[in-house]
Amino acid sequence: ILEAAERLKSDNSICFLLIGGGHKREFVEDYIDRHSLSNVLLLGIQPKDIINEMFASADVALITQTGSVKDIVMPSKVFGPASVGRPLIISANSDCEISKLAKKYNFGLVIEPENSDKLAEAIIHLKQDAKLSMLMGENGRQFMVENRNMKNIINRFEEEILNRYL
Repeated sequence: ILEAAERLKSDNSICFLLIGGGHKREFVEDYIDRHSLSNVLLLGIQPKDIINEMFASADVALITQTGSVKDIVMPSKVFGPASVGRPLIISANSDCEISKLAKKYNFGLVIEPENSDKLAEAIIHLKQDAKLSMLMGENGRQFMVENRNMKNIINRFEEEILNRYL
C-alpha cells in the first residue's frame, strides 16, 4: 500500500487513509516520514459509530490478504465498504472466496496480492472510469442487501461445507 502511495504521490486528488494501531504502525509511520508521503493519512482505531461514515467518504476501499491466504470465507472487512456502495480493490489470490464473489457480482477489481504496481494501476483505473466505479459500488451494495442476512449466510455456509466434504 505504501509503495503504491509513493508511486501516486504526485496526484493531489488521491489520498490513502490507513486506520488502525497494529504491530506495524511504527514501521508505517517511519515509511511515511522517510518518503514524504503527504498523500497518506494515518489514524488510530476509530469508534464503531463513525466507521460507516468513513467508508461512505471514501471513493474506493482496499481489501488485502497476503498471497498465502486461501479461504472459503469472506473477510468481514468487505461488509462495511460494500454496504455503503463503494467499489473495492481486492488484493488477494484469485481463487479465494472474496475474489470469486467480486468477479461474479462485479463489485470490485481483483489484483495480485502484495503488488504495488497493480494496486496503483487499479486505483488510477477506477479514478478514470467513474461509470465503472459507480457500477461496482452499486453492485456491492446490492450484493450485501441480497446476501447479508443470517438465513442466507447459514444456507450458503452449509451448502459449501456439504459440497466440499461430502
